[in-house]
Amino acid sequence: MNRSLGIVILLALVTTAAAAAAAPPAVGPAVSTGDPLAELRHLHVRLLLLPLWSGAVLVLAGILPLFFGWLLVRVCTAGGCAVAAAGGCLTVLAGEMNQVLLWSLAGVAALMAALIGWFMYQIIIALKGAFLVGVLLLALAQALTPGDLTAPWPQVILVAAALLGAGLGGVLGWRLAPWVAMVETGLIGAALMSAGVIALVKPSAPQTALIAGLVCLAILALLGWYVQFRRERNRV
Repeated sequence: MNRSLGIVILLALVTTAAAAAAAPPAVGPAVSTGDPLAELRHLHVRLLLLPLWSGAVLVLAGILPLFFGWLLVRVCTAGGCAVAAAGGCLTVLAGEMNQVLLWSLAGVAALMAALIGWFMYQIIIALKGAFLVGVLLLALAQALTPGDLTAPWPQVILVAAALLGAGLGGVLGWRLAPWVAMVETGLIGAALMSAGVIALVKPSAPQTALIAGLVCLAILALLGWYVQFRRERNRV
């Protein structure tokens, strides 16, 4: 039976950003610059502010999805959705209300997201595949369609391309769910563990933290994928 993990890949970044939001700012308020590299560097600076126990928690939390994500896909999906929802609440609403109300709201959001992840994990990944492939084919059709794209016939071509891509992506997401789940859970676990390592080691410079975090992320992701793919191949 096909199973999959319907959770956003950026879960780990949302989680670590939410944890960092509880620490006092040391580099000024977080301002979006529109530069992904600058945003990533700022996130690693915030990781340096976390207490040591937070780093240990992140490392331990990453072990499960990194090495056993596909085997425990329901648990990982529910837990990941819960952490993402709670992290989103804590990040967006921090400073807008008192701590009791904030954490209560985050708990309710986590519970609802966990239920959704538990019962709809395979549908989520199929929808994500439909969205990604649909957008890809739509962009390709826009690039290849000559003339005025607002005319009736080009509009029909674009809509047909988007629908075709959505259908194809949904089927692929459903059928290839195990492999997609292994890639996603490996990346999530690697991101959590690399964030924890940065919080534990606390490199002396932000640039060093960024480089170390990316290198750690790549090594751990490759290791997690190797372990999961090898286990699944042996089972087959």
